[in-house]
Amino acid sequence: TTNNYSRSNFNNNDNTTSNTNDTGNNLKDLSNLLSSDEIDYKKLCKQLLRENESLRRRIKELEESEKKREQDFGREKRSLQRNISEMEEELKIMNDIKADNMRLKDENAALIRVISKLSKN
Repeated sequence: TTNNYSRSNFNNNDNTTSNTNDTGNNLKDLSNLLSSDEIDYKKLCKQLLRENESLRRRIKELEESEKKREQDFGREKRSLQRNISEMEEELKIMNDIKADNMRLKDENAALIRVISKLSKN
């Protein structure tokens, strides 16, 4: 029997959404090749090399995407940490201002009492 396998059965496509489907189809096609009476090892090798290259490109894309996400995450994390530090500093200042305000109210009340006593005499 002859092998009716053509190159068009293996689509060396960079489209990431079709890579999973292509892989499944490629494995079926390879299975058909292996089950045929005559195996064209040269074609089989070329097909496997193309499939491996496609998978390597996909891995590289995923690694680059992961690296970019990690960089974005790190940048966002540092930004949020800066914001937290700024807010903690503002909270500390606000607490100091509240304490000063309370002290001034107490002093004001004491001065009012002194003035009241002096005006009675």
